[in-house]
Amino acid sequence: GAKPRATTDTHVGHLSLLTSDLGLPPLPFLGFGFGFVLSIRLSTSSSLFLGSHMKSILDVSASLEKCEWANSKLQYLKSEITRWLNESESTVFEKDDGEFRHIVIQTCAPLPTCVAREVVEIAGHLRSALDKLLVAIVDFNGRGVSSVGFPFGGLGKNGQAEIFPSSRHNTLKKKLTSEQWALILSQKPYPGGNDALWTLNEIANQDKHRKDLVRVRALMRPTQIQCAGEAGEHIRLSVGTPNPIPSWCNQEREDIMASVGIAPGESLPDLEIKGPISISVVFQNIESLAGKDVVGTLHQQLTLTQRIVKIFEATV
Repeated sequence: GAKPRATTDTHVGHLSLLTSDLGLPPLPFLGFGFGFVLSIRLSTSSSLFLGSHMKSILDVSASLEKCEWANSKLQYLKSEITRWLNESESTVFEKDDGEFRHIVIQTCAPLPTCVAREVVEIAGHLRSALDKLLVAIVDFNGRGVSSVGFPFGGLGKNGQAEIFPSSRHNTLKKKLTSEQWALILSQKPYPGGNDALWTLNEIANQDKHRKDLVRVRALMRPTQIQCAGEAGEHIRLSVGTPNPIPSWCNQEREDIMASVGIAPGESLPDLEIKGPISISVVFQNIESLAGKDVVGTLHQQLTLTQRIVKIFEATV
């Protein structure tokens, strides 16, 4: 019943316990004039209890560290996009395709190659934070942590949401209490549930070297376009990037802000842009995120991940 008593010796990283403190029989005298010392190496992730091993506090430090890494990279991404915008002057020109006159904005330099890489790596850190959270919970429960990760739903080949949870989540479910599993399900990590959460997994699964992950987007209001002459009364104005985007548009440095069409036989009017134009970087090839601001989306996912970690830390 006595608590182990630490003694001072030269064994760095060890806890030395006298045999008498452990209730062991006294050792025979060896003639050296020193007591025998038993050294026990302790893991930094566990606690030593006489006769049992258990944990009383859920350790989420690994998850919080991953969130800090994600936040650091997000700040770097913001600074790189800001630097690119400040250093890259933009020009506006018109391009006719026979039916429409497109108002196009072009930056003098394409997006930095680091943008797509940082986007995927930030999402990867956040997904890892959630994976490590589940590992900590399962370990807390005294179960094996092999192949444990945060469960996500997804889209099938037909583009429809897969059933969630599915049979592939049964092993994880068995390692959690019913309350813990219910808390995971309440986060709705599937399409049509919490889209900010499940798309985190979609971003993390992307190839960070692909050029079409993100693109330039320019925003303007319809009232910023003024047309000269009476022909302006007959125009059909469509603000925003057309879908599909014309093949001639270099999306690394160009965006179509608006398209103007006229009735057959009418000539296209002269156009003039009034007021500021906002340029940002948005997702492109992930259908569920197409057109959404990259920095804003990642910031939302960072905040969400931190909240989930804190919820489990306070509940488990």
